[in-house]
Amino acid sequence: MKRYLRVQEQALKYMNANRAETIKMISAEMQISETSVGRMLRWYDFSPQMTSKDITDLIATQRFLKENDLLTDTIDVNGLIADGLR
Repeated sequence: MKRYLRVQEQALKYMNANRAETIKMISAEMQISETSVGRMLRWYDFSPQMTSKDITDLIATQRFLKENDLLTDTIDVNGLIADGLR
């Protein structure tokens, strides 16, 4: 887990220091426009740390999926998150 978090931190530093290159790489990989990638990148912080808002959003997403018959089972969202990521 420590190695994963260290590599994740390095990747985030690279993404922030090389934004234009990062957008080009994601655009090519995902086959979507660079403009769309640039917009979407603003929505995420890519941090592995889970905030209470992240957990609330996951629970709301699960509720939405169940209400729209896109999910049949309910899971314990809090039980999925390792203590080291909170």
